[in-house]
Amino acid sequence: MQILKPSDLPAEFHTNGCVATVGVFDGVHLGHRHVLEQVKVSAGKRKCMSVMVSFTQHPKSVLLGHAPATVTSLRHRLRLFEECGIDATLVLDFTEELRALSASKFVKQYLIDGLGLQELVFGFDSKFGHDRGGNPVSLQPLSKELGFSITEIEPLKING
Repeated sequence: MQILKPSDLPAEFHTNGCVATVGVFDGVHLGHRHVLEQVKVSAGKRKCMSVMVSFTQHPKSVLLGHAPATVTSLRHRLRLFEECGIDATLVLDFTEELRALSASKFVKQYLIDGLGLQELVFGFDSKFGHDRGGNPVSLQPLSKELGFSITEIEPLKING
């Protein structure tokens, strides 16, 4: 699996595009794996890269001034993403500047311009961007404008 930083995104991503999801995914539990599987399957159908976008530290460290205890370190999460079959992870530092970006600007800057996004996959309760304003409904107009699709994954249910 490739580990990417915003400053060194390979041209192949923008050329070939990707299917991506965004989040911390601490613990990479069964629900996270369900989302990652959809990213992998969709990328396979589109013949492009599967990408996880995550953060060096928990966003709450900036948002609240302290982060909750994590189940997995970044290094461990990266290994788990790779075990799930993800092709690349874009690792972002969650800073005040990143916090201030609207979801639309985040999508344009990192996902469209940086990775050539073709499809954005959301977990059933996933949100990102300033004030958590980015979700499948709020980003629908942008997806039509910029030509990417949005998929929202239903909650994973086991034995009801």
